[in-house]
Amino acid sequence: MTSKNPQAKGKEKDKKQSSFTYNADRVVGNGSFGVVFQATVNENSEQVAIKKVYQDKRYKNRELQIMKELYHPNVITLKHAFYT
Repeated sequence: MTSKNPQAKGKEKDKKQSSFTYNADRVVGNGSFGVVFQATVNENSEQVAIKKVYQDKRYKNRELQIMKELYHPNVITLKHAFYT
């Protein structure tokens, strides 16, 4: 199976590890639907952004579904998603 994502090889490497731990360094922004943090992946010191989305049953949030399918040079690539 081929991928349209040019970074797919790097993502396959990340998928081998089943869990990651993060250190939230600072708040980058916030709004009505969530907060974005700048964070560091403890296992490899990579800098990432974490978007904590407030789940409200009154709204259907399709952002995660869209981000999983979206590959564009001007948009940050989704690396991991998790629910807490």
